[in-house]
Amino acid sequence: MTPAPLAHRLWTYQGERFPLANHGALALIFAAAAGAFAAGPPSSVNAWLALAIGFGLALSQFALLRVADEHKDFDEDLAHRPYRAVPRGLVSLGELRIIGAALYGAQLALLALIWFVWDAIWPFWIWAGVQLWFVLMTAEFGVKAQMRRSLLLTLFSHMAILPGIAWLAAAPSLAAHELPAVSARPSALALAGAGVFALGCILEIARKIRAPQDEEDGVDTFSKTFGASTAVYLTLATAADAILFGAAALGAQVGWSADRALVARAAIFVAVCTLAAAFIFVRSRAVRSDTPPEGAGAPVEKAAGLFALVWLLALPTLSAFGAEVSI
Repeated sequence: MTPAPLAHRLWTYQGERFPLANHGALALIFAAAAGAFAAGPPSSVNAWLALAIGFGLALSQFALLRVADEHKDFDEDLAHRPYRAVPRGLVSLGELRIIGAALYGAQLALLALIWFVWDAIWPFWIWAGVQLWFVLMTAEFGVKAQMRRSLLLTLFSHMAILPGIAWLAAAPSLAAHELPAVSARPSALALAGAGVFALGCILEIARKIRAPQDEEDGVDTFSKTFGASTAVYLTLATAADAILFGAAALGAQVGWSADRALVARAAIFVAVCTLAAAFIFVRSRAVRSDTPPEGAGAPVEKAAGLFALVWLLALPTLSAFGAEVSI
């Protein structure tokens, strides 16, 4: 049989492994939240261009993570999940490497655009740091056996790249506002980065919570390793960390004082995010039952996604509302 054209196969691949609609929306919200928190909401043509560049950097980096995962997991997928796109031959690893090279080219072009428009070279160094960690992740830090034996070690080491991607996505907005690579609020950026790290952990844990009948041989999940109930509580504990880091970042960004408006913004952030976290618990009722039905883990993953969305929208919104930023 004549193979389908590459464009057709890649379109099918993205639908299965990297849905552009979903990941594009996530990358846009992620980049907008990072840029708005770091430099304020876009209010000019330059600021909107910066948001577009940050979106491109974030989306391409998430796509590179998917390409790397296909390479890392190929042997395991071939043995236990032959139905996936690469093991069944929809696309080859060589074709994905070409896509990865094109993504790197696009990133370098975007960094060059930042340099040309705003005369800022420092975002390149953030990008270089992200790529260094990305390469180490892909090589599983040279300790593949140990990484594969510990879900938590894998989780923490892999999610550590997310703050870097957030700072990379925020870099164009900082450059557009003529701010240095590290703003006058480094503590706020660090705390927000810790919150983003926690968000990644929440999404990854929730993604790997399943009913017993949905577990697959040779595939490690948090529900298989710790039990479904413990995995849900681990998700909630991580959500609490994200809320605390977010509230602390909000305070550091605006400036802690006796100002009642600041306290109100922090309180609103905590309350809204807590309600979103509670939804994770509500949606996990089935998977925590004695007889969880098939597909019971999916609502937990969706609720975790809602929490992340609320967190990403609430933090920059409340930071910008009535805040006076001095650089």
